[in-house]
Amino acid sequence: EYPPEEDQLRKHISGFTGSAGTLVVLRDKCGLWTDSRYYLQAASQLEGSGIDLFKDGLESTPAYDEWILSQIYSGSRVGLDGSCFSLTAAERLSKLFEEKGIEYISKKYGDEEHHLLHVFHVNIKSEEAKVCNDEECDFFKAHIK
Repeated sequence: EYPPEEDQLRKHISGFTGSAGTLVVLRDKCGLWTDSRYYLQAASQLEGSGIDLFKDGLESTPAYDEWILSQIYSGSRVGLDGSCFSLTAAERLSKLFEEKGIEYISKKYGDEEHHLLHVFHVNIKSEEAKVCNDEECDFFKAHIK
């Protein structure tokens, strides 16, 4: 898979160039989760970055959602890059955040029969794409000061 440069946010923030990984950025710490194919590469590329490496598949490694919940508190605000999560994963995270009292905005696009699973599935020429982009911009304008 070779996504366009503008869709390589994880690489631009962390320096990690592997094709599989989840980057979590909090106010005062960051973590990158990747599988065993990338343990050595990630360790090398993250060295000195301040980003903690979490090795998926090891019993001692917390899942990224568990780690997020252990690091934030009720009243926190969370934003996710919708291009990185399936509808199922976003709904699961939304439920976990709600249970802990974390402000979280989750939008679904498409209709009941034709869910748009993430923004890669949104035709950029469609009206839904315009709505999606406008809502994302509004969210960041309201919450990042």
